[in-house]
Amino acid sequence: MDDRKDDYRSLDPRVVRLWRIDAAITTAVVLTVVLIPIGLTSAAGIWTATLALSIVWLLLAVFGLWQIVWYPQAA
Repeated sequence: MDDRKDDYRSLDPRVVRLWRIDAAITTAVVLTVVLIPIGLTSAAGIWTATLALSIVWLLLAVFGLWQIVWYPQAA
């Protein structure tokens, strides 16, 4: 069996920084877009939809945070 661990290289810190900036911008845009229906359902008094959308928003926020913090160690 071929050992390919030597083929991997560490990621350039500039790439990691750009990756994190991209993830932060994408997360901010997605969370802002999801806030619109949350506000509309809240104003209309549809509390079950507001709760469901709020849970979705929270899950998206956690996933976005994970995308900002995590990156592969090698490429």
